[in-house]
Amino acid sequence: MKKSNALMICLLILPMLLAWPVFAAANPKPERHGEIKKGIQAEAACAIVGMSAEQSQLTALQRARVAAIEQAAGVSVTAVTLV
Repeated sequence: MKKSNALMICLLILPMLLAWPVFAAANPKPERHGEIKKGIQAEAACAIVGMSAEQSQLTALQRARVAAIEQAAGVSVTAVTLV
């Protein structure tokens, strides 16, 4: 009786053990590449010509963000597309 119970348990557990790697591969965790840079400072300006003060402030903040990313990544952004 004990051998049949052990065999039954093995037969129930074996399919789960075989299927486990398949489910793990189906949902891989995304990896973050890169590193956190500290001490990056950037500034930008935008003249208030043909736009409101709020629009000018937003444009300056976007330019400062691009400058900070360029500085941290060591690259240069040559074009920006607004949609």
